[in-house]
Amino acid sequence: MALMWNGHDWSRAGSETECGSDASQSESWSDRVILESLGCPPPIPTLHSHAKATAQAVIAHILSVPAVRRSRAHDLALSLSRNAPSIYVWVDKQLRAGRKSHTIKTALTLALNPTRTATWACRETGARVGHQQPILGLAYNVRMHPFTRAEVEDARNLLEGYSPRRVRVRLPPRNVLERYQCGTGVATLEAAVTMVVFNSTSRCFGAPRYRYIVK
Repeated sequence: MALMWNGHDWSRAGSETECGSDASQSESWSDRVILESLGCPPPIPTLHSHAKATAQAVIAHILSVPAVRRSRAHDLALSLSRNAPSIYVWVDKQLRAGRKSHTIKTALTLALNPTRTATWACRETGARVGHQQPILGLAYNVRMHPFTRAEVEDARNLLEGYSPRRVRVRLPPRNVLERYQCGTGVATLEAAVTMVVFNSTSRCFGAPRYRYIVK
């Protein structure tokens, strides 16, 4: 039987049979931790009826942190608007603000898993670990909206993760390739560049390969 947030308080969810079987068992360690830390903001709910109360609880939690103790993530979450009518409008606002798609996806991943760390969320999407504070701030802010878990998951799945930037090799003009019948393979071009650099730079003894430059 799972422990769930009903919009106002923590409650157990499950069948009567499950409740009866759990009644004789001691409370699990994870349940005790959650019950003892009720001051923490609740997770994104699964039902629309609980979404508004959950968002208000998250806002109240962030505002309860003294200003001198707030992190950059808290300040970012409070500085952003909290009136997006849907998760898709929220994502569009972040994209228009210049944030990368993989950064937003990492923030949504963290918002869906509030017990995890920002480092874990970055590893899940391949984002840079050095961007933890903006990711934390966005995760807090999205939880300040009355969105459901299914909506946030759907928006996250539509976003692209991080992919390393590919180095583009500029090919010579086509007429040059046809004139000299050069190969266009990457290995051929890399070998040509290596030879040019090798024959036009100084050696270890300080003498250039070619003393005179023919113009």
